[in-house]
Amino acid sequence: MFFFFVFTIWAAALTHILYRTKVLVGLRRRSLAVFGVALYLAGFAYIPARVMIAKNIAEDLAPALSYTTAWFIGVAGILWTLLFIFEIVAATVWLATRWRVRNASLRMRRTMAAVLWSAAVVLSLIGCTIASSTPSVTRLQVTVPGAEAKRFVLISDSHLGAISSEKQWCRTLKAARELRPDAILIPGDLVDDHSRHTEPQVALIREFFPGMPVYITTGNHEFYSGVDQFKKLCERLDFRLLRQEVEILASGLSVAGVDDRHLIPAHTAVEEIRPKIKGAVLFLTHRPEVAHFLRNRPMTLVLAGHTHGGQSLPMVFLVGLGNGGFKAGYYKVGDADLYVSRGTGVWGPPMRLLASPELVLIEVRPGPQFEVKCSPM
Repeated sequence: MFFFFVFTIWAAALTHILYRTKVLVGLRRRSLAVFGVALYLAGFAYIPARVMIAKNIAEDLAPALSYTTAWFIGVAGILWTLLFIFEIVAATVWLATRWRVRNASLRMRRTMAAVLWSAAVVLSLIGCTIASSTPSVTRLQVTVPGAEAKRFVLISDSHLGAISSEKQWCRTLKAARELRPDAILIPGDLVDDHSRHTEPQVALIREFFPGMPVYITTGNHEFYSGVDQFKKLCERLDFRLLRQEVEILASGLSVAGVDDRHLIPAHTAVEEIRPKIKGAVLFLTHRPEVAHFLRNRPMTLVLAGHTHGGQSLPMVFLVGLGNGGFKAGYYKVGDADLYVSRGTGVWGPPMRLLASPELVLIEVRPGPQFEVKCSPM
């Protein structure tokens, strides 16, 4: 049902782009038909490209096709956002003056179209630059009664696989290493597929952090790509996969983790793990709305991802609608604390706008009471 809704909205967006381009450029029937077919094919070709990757079909062609179509989706999404703003401005002008865009000369309308398309491409290029940049770092200072001083780095939503950037991933791991953590925390969506490109990239974690504890949970993309394969990958690399499980640390602190809701309903996962948690806990979950089920549990810092902070236009304005009201950053949810990371990677369009990549440094230290303070570094 969710994917049907998404595909319907996306088809409506492409139709809007087609209609407005027709009006502005003055496309005639044959040109309109060619442009329309190309637009819809490019807009939906990402799906068969991802299927080809999942089935290991055309292993050299599929990643290139997937990346190209993902880039087009990013440009189209930004263009749709600009067109939405354009429609608001046009409607406002019509209400004030009764002047319509159709009344403009063809030359002026084509200039409008050129400006809109050019702006979408330029913003996309900026978004690609931001997505490939070294992640910024947010610091969470957590005081816990009786705890030892510990440093954790949260690496979320890396989406490693056939079309992820190994260079950007290495920059991310280097930045994480410079934070001198005692352990790595990963709240899901580490992988995007199980192509021949995936495991070598995941294994880089062990090259940068040999012997260091890595605590990880599943996300929806581990479910899509195959959770059994992911479990075996974690075993080979000695990652601690937490599936409704708690790891008690010597520091007087616990790390807990639950599966994504595709594998177990969120309320069921929380009820299963709740009796195992004693005292202060860093609670890993892929989806931030799980925090609602922990709102009556103090001394709980929920660490989540999934939203990417919206990643790019137009989702930066919409992502909170489908994730329990959470977009990115720090929230207080009842007695619990929640931090939603923007993540380090991308899904779909290889670009980020208004949602740059992010690492989260969690500094645990002893204190009189459990308290969380959030600040940029």
